[in-house]
Formats: sequence, C-alpha cells, structure tokens
Amino acid sequence: MVAWLLAFRRTPRRSTESPPSPGPSLDPSLKADLDEARRQLAARSAQLDFTKELLLKRTEDMDRLAAEQTAMASRLDEAQAAADRWRGEYEQVATELRAERARFAAEQTRLSGELMRGTLDASQRAHEMLDSMRELLRRTEETNALRVELVDSAQSWSVPARPRLPCPHLQS
Repeated sequence: MVAWLLAFRRTPRRSTESPPSPGPSLDPSLKADLDEARRQLAARSAQLDFTKELLLKRTEDMDRLAAEQTAMASRLDEAQAAADRWRGEYEQVATELRAERARFAAEQTRLSGELMRGTLDASQRAHEMLDSMRELLRRTEETNALRVELVDSAQSWSVPARPRLPCPHLQS
C-alpha cells in the first residue's frame, strides 16, 4: 500500500485549469458537454486530492501503529523473559522447599523413633523398678513375719526380745 502511495505521489499533478478553449467555431451543445466534462474532471480531481490526503494520513497512522507494535513486541518480549526467569526461580525454590520438607520429615521420623525408643526404655525401666519394689515389699513382709515368729518363739523360751523398730526399712 505504501509503495502504491509513493507511486501515486510521483505522478505529475494534473492541472485543474481548463485547457485553452478551441476556437470560437465550436457547437454550443459541444461546448456545454465540454464544460460539463471539465466540471466532472475538476470534481474528480478534488475527490482524488481528498483521497490522497486521506491515504497520507492513514499511511502515517499505519507507520505510527507499526512503531507502536514494535515497541509493544519489545515490551512483551521483556515481560515474557521476566516471566520465564520468575518461573525458573519459582521452580528452583519449589524444588528446594520439597527437599527441605523431605529432610524435615526424615528428621521428624528419626526423632520420633528416638523418642519412642526412649519411651519404651523408660517404660521398661519403670516396670523393672515396679517389679523390684514389689519384690522388696514381699521380702520385707517375709522378714517381718519371721521377726514375729522369732518374737513369739522367744517369748515362749523366755528370752528377752529386741525391741521392734517402728520402720522395718531402717533396720539392719
């Protein structure tokens, strides 16, 4: 379109003035037809001038829009590059986050296992201590029963018995 417009610009302008009239020997109807043709040519010439100006304006608009499109394409490329960069950074951070979560889960599992083992060990020790305490209580009761028997048999023999201590755990 621009090439056609340039070609249109290079064409020589037609004169809007009427050519010199031929001699006075013309027929009046022919002269009227000639004047009508000249008016039509002048009107067409005005239309062509208007069209030419319109095309020039449209060409300027097209050139401006092409420049704007180029600028927008450049900005779009920059935005796309930034989005790609952000996407890459996001993927990197997401990968690091997944790895950190996996490490955290492994550490949590390890600590839970240690806590469970510690709890089981403490529970086993507590059961052992309870069993020891029960055994100690049983032996203390046996010792007290033997003392009672000893005191009873000593009284039957008339041997003075040792005084009984108030707390059987403190006796030696």
